[in-house]
Amino acid sequence: MSFASPWILWSLFAIAIPIVIHLFYFRRYKKVYFSDIRLLKEAIVEQKKSGRLRNLLILLTKILTILFLVLAFALPYFGNDNHHDKASESILIYIDNSFSMSQLNNNTQLLNEAKLVAIDFLNQLDADRKVMVLTNDADSEYKIFYSPEEAKKRVGDIGVSPASSKIENWNSNVQQLMADLHEKQVHAIYISDFQTYAMPEKWDSIFTSTTLIPLQQKNINNLSIDTLEIVEPFVQKDVMNHVLVKITNHGTEKSTQINLSLQGEIVATKELTIPENTTKVDTLLFYAKNTGWLKGKVSIVDGDLQYDNNLYFSSFIASQNKVLLIEDVLSPKSVFQVFKSDPYFVVQRQSVNSAQVEQDYSLIVLNELNSLSNNLNNQLNNYVQNGGNLYFIPNSKNTKSAYNELLKQLSVGQYVDWQSQKMSVSKINTEEPVVNMAFEKLPQSIDLPKVQSYWTVSSSYLMPETPILTLENGRSFIQKYQVADGLVYLQSAPLDLEWNDFSTKSIFPPLIYNFAVVTSISRPLYYTLGKKQLVKDLKVSNDNDEAIKLVKGQYEIIPALYPLGQHIGIEISSNIKEDGNYLIQRKGETISELSCNFDRSESVMKFLSSAELKSKYQSSFLEIEESKYFLQKNSSGLLKSNTQLWKICLILAIIFLIAEIVLVRYTTNKSSS
Repeated sequence: MSFASPWILWSLFAIAIPIVIHLFYFRRYKKVYFSDIRLLKEAIVEQKKSGRLRNLLILLTKILTILFLVLAFALPYFGNDNHHDKASESILIYIDNSFSMSQLNNNTQLLNEAKLVAIDFLNQLDADRKVMVLTNDADSEYKIFYSPEEAKKRVGDIGVSPASSKIENWNSNVQQLMADLHEKQVHAIYISDFQTYAMPEKWDSIFTSTTLIPLQQKNINNLSIDTLEIVEPFVQKDVMNHVLVKITNHGTEKSTQINLSLQGEIVATKELTIPENTTKVDTLLFYAKNTGWLKGKVSIVDGDLQYDNNLYFSSFIASQNKVLLIEDVLSPKSVFQVFKSDPYFVVQRQSVNSAQVEQDYSLIVLNELNSLSNNLNNQLNNYVQNGGNLYFIPNSKNTKSAYNELLKQLSVGQYVDWQSQKMSVSKINTEEPVVNMAFEKLPQSIDLPKVQSYWTVSSSYLMPETPILTLENGRSFIQKYQVADGLVYLQSAPLDLEWNDFSTKSIFPPLIYNFAVVTSISRPLYYTLGKKQLVKDLKVSNDNDEAIKLVKGQYEIIPALYPLGQHIGIEISSNIKEDGNYLIQRKGETISELSCNFDRSESVMKFLSSAELKSKYQSSFLEIEESKYFLQKNSSGLLKSNTQLWKICLILAIIFLIAEIVLVRYTTNKSSS
């Protein structure tokens, strides 16, 4: 037996008080004078014996009353507690509700088994214990302490969730939560299948004590669609598009059927055999019949884990893509020739005096201009800030006076000096999207541009620069800046053949083409649920109080909104519980579409057993128990509140106090008579 307040036991010295009283008070004698004591001689011996017994009983009840009263205040409880006070701990129960917990073990879903263990444990706690029940979901409404009875209702409401989290991240978040709540004594209980991917290398001591309860789970076979991408920079109508699908077999060799559906109709099917524990990438082909939003789904047939059998995607098919060339009469036509032969692009050529900047241009090219008006500078600055792409091509004479005022507004590098120095481009940045989208594999003997003269460009201390083509002396021939939601491409030399041969090289057309295609806010084909991501390209005004909804059939959710200048973005978070293709609606009108998929972390169905957990995590504060042994162990009261024992002690103290009163009153009356 242990005590929550052992210092109160010093009060047991109070037992000496009735003992001292007994020794001195009951030895005092009164003199009583009788004329004749012959009649009392026979009763003297018997009265002395009964009086001594009565006094000893009264003394014993006094001692026991004080003893149990002191014990009650010392808060006794059962259990072997060598390093902390379990009676004062708050209880934190973590129930893993990820997709892997939907598997069956002896015809019982693992999540239901976890909930039963939690409820059985809660039944062992006293009514005044503080209990918090958390899952993988980040719902703030449940981050409070309950009574055990209320906690059982919370456990009963837990269902399988698409949210998944590594234990290390979960621990960090909950540790901060406990600090915010000023909870220092916490016993954490983890009930999970302890999937391998989620486990940390080292389990840090963040709670007073921790118990891991692994549920029996076997490593099972599973096929998963991991990723999907479209080879082409963008989807076009009536053009062959290629979809690359990556599928992983997490078990023994399996065969499956892959289906590609567009707008709910299957357009491509393929049979595929995947060897044991391997990943395979396959290609599916499709034609897009119409412009507008394309809703797609790739699916496989797999009877094991179901949540990763579908991968949804969506892409907008534009009827046209507009490019604006602002140029003088004598400007080279090299850029114009890149887009002229592609019917997808509409190229407009305007002079600097008549140029009208519109936000729907995918690219604006400043082609060797001699001057820019303040009004045009302001229009171009706003265009870039709101997501436009701007490509600067200098001339050989007036570039500083023409461009540097606008470059200053954009907070990027500026043109400094004209250098007459022959050299070659020596490096191409293959990490840049405009490059790696242009070349599936860059040729080893690629012919790079040579320059005769160029402008040096100053570094910007406000905007990081990314080189795309680099000269032999380390200076950039073309560099990129991201300004707000837009991209700025700054070239250091004119396109005229007098100064360089860039426009004649094989890399020129695809690079310029991708300047118009790649944007900083390009919509991904799909978003991953459980990860916070921002949809930034809605172009929806933020001056409207009407709610924006994500709609999929009968399922609707209102996402969080974020102001983005004059527009708003929406957050994709763990609040969305269903995968699929969604409509983004305001006032019942569809303004855009997007696709959401579950995180594939749960697809690898490998788990740590109890023995493996004990081998991996050897620590004095960490206990690893099978569920049945854990419940048996705690049914004895190891983790129960100390209130049961102090109540018993208090009741016993009252009983012995009443016994003392009875002894004093009735035995005294009898003696008197």
